[in-house]
Amino acid sequence: MKRRSTRRPTVRGPERPLAQACPICQAPTLSLRSKFCSPRCRQLSARRHWTELREALDELFGEGEDDS
Repeated sequence: MKRRSTRRPTVRGPERPLAQACPICQAPTLSLRSKFCSPRCRQLSARRHWTELREALDELFGEGEDDS
């Protein structure tokens, strides 16, 4: 059985999307696959996401309370 390629087909012509702006620094993204312009911006976004999530959980359950 032949394995399917996971590579996305390249899009040519007027339907090709333009470079999106990076949500962190607003620079144009060079890759069509990535939403971010660089690994650094991807890392900053992930860090910001987890910080916001941790703050939301702290509001719900109280800060730093241990069960032990």
